[in-house]
Amino acid sequence: GTFQVGSVLRVGNAATGNGVGVVALANASTLPNANPTGGGIIYVEAGALKYRGSGGTITTLGAA
Repeated sequence: GTFQVGSVLRVGNAATGNGVGVVALANASTLPNANPTGGGIIYVEAGALKYRGSGGTITTLGAA
C-alpha cells in the first residue's frame, strides 16, 4: 500500500524551510548507541544526515 501524510512529513520539531512535499528530520535527541539488527537507522546529528548500519559503520549522507 501507499503511506501518505499530506504535504510535509515532520519527525520531531524540525523546520521545513517553507518546503512542500518534503521530509523534515530534527536532530536526534538521543543518538543510537547500538547496532540495529537486520537493517539500519537514518538520523540527523548537528544538522548532518547520517546512517548507522547493522555492522556499526556510521556514514554521513549529507553534511550540515
